[in-house]
Amino acid sequence: MTPPVGTALAGYYVAEGRRSGARSTHDDLHAKALVFEHDGITAAVITSDLIAIPADVTSTVRAIVKEQTGIPDHCVMITASHNHSGPALSPPLRADLIAGLVAAAVREMRPARFAVGIGTCAINVNRRKRRPDGSWFGLPFLGQNFEGPVDHTVTVLRFERDDGSRAVLINYPCHAVVLGPNLEVSADYPGATQRFVEAYFGAGTLALFTNGAEGDINPIVHPGPFAEADRLGCILGAEVVKVAEQLTPRPVQRVAAAHGAVSLPVASSPPLEEEARLLAAWEARCRTLRASLSPDAVLDEEMSWTTAQLRHLRRRRFGTAATAEVQYIAIDDAVLASVAGELFTVLGQQVRASSPFAHTVLVGLANDSVGYIPPRSCFQEGGFEIEATPLEPGAGEKLRDAMISGLRALG
Repeated sequence: MTPPVGTALAGYYVAEGRRSGARSTHDDLHAKALVFEHDGITAAVITSDLIAIPADVTSTVRAIVKEQTGIPDHCVMITASHNHSGPALSPPLRADLIAGLVAAAVREMRPARFAVGIGTCAINVNRRKRRPDGSWFGLPFLGQNFEGPVDHTVTVLRFERDDGSRAVLINYPCHAVVLGPNLEVSADYPGATQRFVEAYFGAGTLALFTNGAEGDINPIVHPGPFAEADRLGCILGAEVVKVAEQLTPRPVQRVAAAHGAVSLPVASSPPLEEEARLLAAWEARCRTLRASLSPDAVLDEEMSWTTAQLRHLRRRRFGTAATAEVQYIAIDDAVLASVAGELFTVLGQQVRASSPFAHTVLVGLANDSVGYIPPRSCFQEGGFEIEATPLEPGAGEKLRDAMISGLRALG
């Protein structure tokens, strides 16, 4: 999936320091597919080193997969690592190539065993932090709140064939932003983690990465050089290996899948046309300030405008309600529970605590993205994510309750 030099990169804006397209490639980007079947039910999980997966790509990939393999839509999950050093998703992704990964994996299916385990890794931190004057740290790098909610859980799903080849599916909640607004293509720390795991186990190993409930979580280094992305990725990779080595894969007893859609309320004020006029005047004010002040002096104003513009564009896209897909793929006592957006830590923890499954793996940025999904309490506090989300207070709790109901129905 590595884009050519010159490609616009995702996740940061000009005002944050990303003033050109990619100048070079530091490490390649990948999409990978894991397919497993039991008792006539086949499921596919596709991972990618991208910032998100657009809904139209998901629909097209699922249609091609169904035509080529017979796997139904609700059994196909397409995820992104939320990588901020990969391509902006324009022009559209090649859905046929992504779907082809699943068809190829189906052809290579062999009898396998399965096990799941958890570990702990503290390379992530809550990023919602107030300054001494009570204001919130904002873009481009936010803050580090070591007393805030954070989930250090590393979940490892290990699939082992009789010939010794294996797949290791990794889940960890943390923005892929160690590198900040750099100008080289890279998979950031998730890429380093996957390379570490594949190198440790050797030939015949496929490592795949999924993000978790990372809406308010950043790496402990942000921004940093490539050496830091590699270092944090290796720390996480070592924990993955530690967990995987303690597992004893056994024959699979059950595979099941389901999905649904949750309608989430979108902010109704101010009216869109009024907001567009306010944003245009705000942008003009930023241009005037840039002409008379240093870039650093204008940064906070530009970041606030950029955030408001992001929210406005999402409101225009969704209208009065955003449809968020939720999906569940269960294998034995584990379930991948995905959401089309960036769920906050506390909501993810509440879903997991109420799930009937022994291992509930929250997967964020799957199949689409409605943006940040904060709890109601954060709307009362404010901060960058609240300024950026198009959703109304209570949308996060509505999604949480829907996910818990879906998990209980499947369990």
